Amino acid sequence: MWLGLVTVLAVSVILLLQYNFSYRNQISTLKQKEQKLEAENKSNKTLIQQLRLALEPNENLAAKTFQKALFEQGIPLTAFAVEDIQQEYERLKQLGVVFRMEPTKTEGPTIAVFDDTCGNFIQLYQV
Repeated sequence: MWLGLVTVLAVSVILLLQYNFSYRNQISTLKQKEQKLEAENKSNKTLIQQLRLALEPNENLAAKTFQKALFEQGIPLTAFAVEDIQQEYERLKQLGVVFRMEPTKTEGPTIAVFDDTCGNFIQLYQV
């Protein structure tokens, strides 16, 4: 009888240790995955901050007409979302970007518009 009880206790201890080891491995794996995701997120933010817009010469008559009409009407060709519009405005201004509209709160997002020096207005917005 004692031998059976000792065997049951030994098996229980072994199972508990295995479960605890497995549980600790799962937590360790989850922490590693979380650290990897955080590193990727930082890398993505850095990449996004380094993106530059490359503009090609516009030789298409229809596109030139469209571009000119938008510009003359003061309509932005495109818009980019930013996390902090005031910070982006200040950063771009320091780089020599000429803004047509400073950050302005609307009923929806806060917007700012600048001239890309290629015949387009570009809008920044923060929701």
